Amino acid sequence: MKKKMKMKMKMKMKTIFSVCILSIFLYACSKDNPTPDPVSGCIDDTAFNYDSLATVDDGSCCMIAGCIDSLASNFNQEACYDDNSCTYAFTDCIGVENGLAVLDDCGNCHQSYIYDFVIHTTTDINDTAGLVLGATEMLILAGSPEDIANNPNWNTGCE
Repeated sequence: MKKKMKMKMKMKMKTIFSVCILSIFLYACSKDNPTPDPVSGCIDDTAFNYDSLATVDDGSCCMIAGCIDSLASNFNQEACYDDNSCTYAFTDCIGVENGLAVLDDCGNCHQSYIYDFVIHTTTDINDTAGLVLGATEMLILAGSPEDIANNPNWNTGCE
């Protein structure tokens, strides 16, 4: 009987010991190696905004690159990735898109011009596309230091 009791006691101890070891093992595993939280993002590696750390697709994958600045002249409303291609058109003070005319401090509009320094004549220009200067000509951009220094009409009419 004593032997049987000793055997039962040994079996209980083994069971308790096994449960303790298993508990410690499970606790240690869950503490040292926690299940990582899911990371939302684009998981399509062909998209412009692919996120290699993402584990859950959040529907944000961007497949169209272009200009995403709504103020640019080439704005692409379907683009979701900026490819630095934006261009900006402006209208100068005489109404020419991307023109060369500028306003002085008084609000007067001045055009750029070609100055012939031999016969002292000027020819107003709106842009420089196809412009070829002659041997006695120089380009004067409105508002440039040369224009301001030599234009008697610059900043006249201010009240």
